[in-house]
Amino acid sequence: MSITVFVAGFDDDYVNVTNTNFLRLLELLGVDDPGPAGEFSGPALDELSARITFALESLAALPELDGGTATREIPCASGPRWIEVGLREGYYVERLTALQRLISLARSHGRALSFS
Repeated sequence: MSITVFVAGFDDDYVNVTNTNFLRLLELLGVDDPGPAGEFSGPALDELSARITFALESLAALPELDGGTATREIPCASGPRWIEVGLREGYYVERLTALQRLISLARSHGRALSFS
């Protein structure tokens, strides 16, 4: 399953992430889980942008925080295997930069940043 972050009316410009990675990004930004769908607009959009800017500055100062994670298999006594896919190095910077670009697009057109 995945979450798509977008600006309504701009179908070719979006960010798509897994549900788990969406929650990881929100945790990195210090944002509570907003649920499976919603939007950031007005002051909430400004706050999100400020948090992304701070996170990008922090990751630039401490690049080891965005060094990636290995894929791992979680053993199960019976049934299917559970695989947790890792993150490539630079993933957070890449996704946060893309989200900041979408925020700029939303602001320039007076729109909200939506996700579902």
